[in-house]
Amino acid sequence: MPRIPLGLIGGLAFDRQTRRLGFVLNSPRSASDVFAFVPGAAKPKLSRWTTSETGGLKAETFTEPSLIRYPSFDGRSIPAFLYAPAGPGPHPVLISIHGGPEGQSQPAYNATTEFFVRELGIAVLLPNVRGSSGYGKAWLALDNGRLREDSVKDIGALLDWIATQPTLDAKRVVVSGGSYGGYMSLAVATNYPERIAGSIDVVGISNFLTFLQNTESYRRDLRRVEYGDERDPAMRDFLRSEEHTSE
Repeated sequence: MPRIPLGLIGGLAFDRQTRRLGFVLNSPRSASDVFAFVPGAAKPKLSRWTTSETGGLKAETFTEPSLIRYPSFDGRSIPAFLYAPAGPGPHPVLISIHGGPEGQSQPAYNATTEFFVRELGIAVLLPNVRGSSGYGKAWLALDNGRLREDSVKDIGALLDWIATQPTLDAKRVVVSGGSYGGYMSLAVATNYPERIAGSIDVVGISNFLTFLQNTESYRRDLRRVEYGDERDPAMRDFLRSEEHTSE
């Protein structure tokens, strides 16, 4: 195998005649380009077939993230991608939380992240808190129902980790997210208001009861498994409790 850059691989295709394996790579430095190599060759060489346009910017200078892990409140190790600006810092921090909640933050091309890091000097952290996909079914179920706030605590633990990093400014941290990530932003602002400088909520869930009552019927049963069945009186009281609503 040749060394393949950090990123997401898809569109695999094998040419039996030339014995080449082709694929599409989406990476922080490649906005979905086609690559190929000959598996099993004595010295396999990776060939790039396309070069995506990035408006005249030099993609090879774009920021590649590092995969970090930090301990959470219960000893679990939480993965996150860190896009670090140049220079010693300390840099302000944007924690960008994915939606889903079964989504997953991945090291793909993202022009907005690149702008924040290179032009504004902001360190961007993309955590995959418990409940994220890509880490097995057990991890996926760790935030279901009454375990909802444990994923919020994962962000609290990330704030602890940031405070130990000399290149990051723990006094200038903003959380951001859309949809379920928006709920997480609201929940972090509710639970850790003194530890963040701001919270950005984009179409987030502010109340699980009204969400379950008003979402499309085809989604309701699926979401009840994730958030809890509001028809159960005990669960309804739990969802109505102060620590599980961000109205």
